[in-house]
This record gives sequence, structure tokens and C-alpha cells, in this order.
Amino acid sequence: MSVIEKIKNHKIVGVFREDPQLIADTLKASFQGGLRVMELTFSIADVCTHIEATKAKHGEAIIGAGTVLNPQDAANAIKAGADFIVSPIFITAVNKVCRDNNISYIPGTMTLQEMFHAYNEGCQNLKLFPANNFSASYLKTALSLFPHYSIMPTGGVNASNAGEWLEAGAFAVGIGSEINKLAVKKDFDGIEHMFKTLAGVANV
Repeated sequence: MSVIEKIKNHKIVGVFREDPQLIADTLKASFQGGLRVMELTFSIADVCTHIEATKAKHGEAIIGAGTVLNPQDAANAIKAGADFIVSPIFITAVNKVCRDNNISYIPGTMTLQEMFHAYNEGCQNLKLFPANNFSASYLKTALSLFPHYSIMPTGGVNASNAGEWLEAGAFAVGIGSEINKLAVKKDFDGIEHMFKTLAGVANV
């Protein structure tokens, strides 16, 4: 099963931007809650070290690198063991690094034109970002026009609205801000509970 197929199977992607001192406990709580797809962003200091450590500790998890803005960061993340790469926008040089290394690249898009462009550059899996600027009906419209695209809303997605996005046709949803809100309060039990709740949403 490919990395993208695994993401489509799990449907929930945790997006981590936490303080490095909180990231280990945050990831542990998320994993205990059932999260198996984790995107560690380059807003985390020394993120590649955390990617390596997470791969070693949670071997069955799928670990991606997020907020990848240049080809060097993409290459470093892949070397650290990242299973997929995510950017807030489509970046040609990052796309090339991913292609050369046979790694899935999920670029951020907003407009139909951006989706069309990224898809025609070889990216079949796209991120709708920031999703809080849109509604599930927008995603449904986009997929009616481009039914062969796979789109993952991220930004403003939470336990309350994740189901709407999935019902509208999202292949997965990315959840980040809700993790961060709980992590800064060191509410790791809350993080675990949130992902247990989301597991039920993903299986509906």
C-alpha cells in the first residue's frame, strides 16, 4: 500500500507546530489517541531530528514534513525519513526533489486555477489551504469539476467540522491549530481524547 493510500485509509493527519520541548509529549498523546499520520512542520526547530526520532519511536506511523518552502528543506526531510512532503503553496523546485526521490508531494492550493496547475505538474494529491477561508460546499464543487483530484483541507479543521469535509469528498483532513491549543496548556489527555473522537469520525 502506498503512502497516499495509507493516508486515505486513516483520513486524519495531525499537523504539528509545537515548541520543541512539547513535541515529544504531544506526539505521544496523539499516537495513544490513535493518530497514525503525522506532519511535522519546519516551524519546529531542528525538525529533521524530530522526524528521525518519531520514525524510530512510532514505527507504524506515517511521518511527513510540512511547511516545506525550498528544495534543500525537502531533501533534508527526505533524508531524515519523511514519507511525504507538504507545502502551503505549489513550489516547482520542491516538486522536483520529491519526484526525483519518489516521495509524495502535497502542495497547498486555494483556487481552481492553482489546483489545475499543481495537478498538471504531476501532483494528484492537493491541500486546500487555508480551509477556513472556504466551506465544504466549495470542496464539493471543486471535486465535481475535477473528480480525479484528491484534496485534503487543512487550516481551521477540527473535531467539530472534520466530518463535513470528509462527507464533501476530502481524501483526508489536516488538523493543527487544535493540537497546538491543547499542547500549550499541556493538556495531553485532551489531545489523546480528541484523536480518539476523530478516529470515530474517520470511520463513519
